[in-house]
Amino acid sequence: METEVVEVSQTISPQIVAAVVGGIAGMVSGALSSVISPWVHYYIEKRKSSFNQKIQILSSIRDLVDSDKSSDEIQKSSLWGVIESNLSNDELRYFAPNIFIEPPRNGLTSDDVRKQAISRMVFRLEKEWLN
Repeated sequence: METEVVEVSQTISPQIVAAVVGGIAGMVSGALSSVISPWVHYYIEKRKSSFNQKIQILSSIRDLVDSDKSSDEIQKSSLWGVIESNLSNDELRYFAPNIFIEPPRNGLTSDDVRKQAISRMVFRLEKEWLN
């Protein structure tokens, strides 16, 4: 008795290869997106929170300047640190102690001139921070 050896070729069909590769690629991309998505969400929320905080600071400063408070009262407010750190050197000289500011001849007081300096600073910060 002779036995015949039958050679069986084991080839994988292209459809099965495509399905396995597609499945692995889908799993890898799904895993990556589940890891990356929370980080992206965190940084978006962080930027949104920072943006809202800047808007709140600028709004508070604007309200303070628009109030009936004098420039001395503004300098004693809790916002003065933010204001002083963002005034330019030219604007800051209006707030130097014992300095006399000769107001323009259009009826503005020294307080008005100081408040205008703060308003210019707020406008400048709006352009820097919110654009």
